[in-house]
Amino acid sequence: MGGSFQADRSNNIRLLDLQPERASVPGLAVPGVHRKNAGAFVQDIWSLGDHVELTTGIRYDYLSDFDDSLNYRMGLTAEKGNMYGKLLYGTAYRVPSYREYLDVVSYNLISAA
Repeated sequence: MGGSFQADRSNNIRLLDLQPERASVPGLAVPGVHRKNAGAFVQDIWSLGDHVELTTGIRYDYLSDFDDSLNYRMGLTAEKGNMYGKLLYGTAYRVPSYREYLDVVSYNLISAA
């Protein structure tokens, strides 16, 4: 079992154009974003005989700018002599980077028209 905490913020991300003349423009459509992510997870492995193991895990993330996320995984491994097999199933979520959801040229913003 374990936990994690991550935090970041965008203060002054800027784009620098050198041609036709030097110019600096804001690099994010929404500046000054502060994000936090705290997560808790647990994993366990069970032996189902001499050659088979079952691995299960679950993770819950508390996200400041997105919906909280619950992810899980399960793996079944087996070995016999020189042969090894693995069957996996799970979910995952990755928080988008600033460029993926706040970039000036991004199309992810909802306009208030």
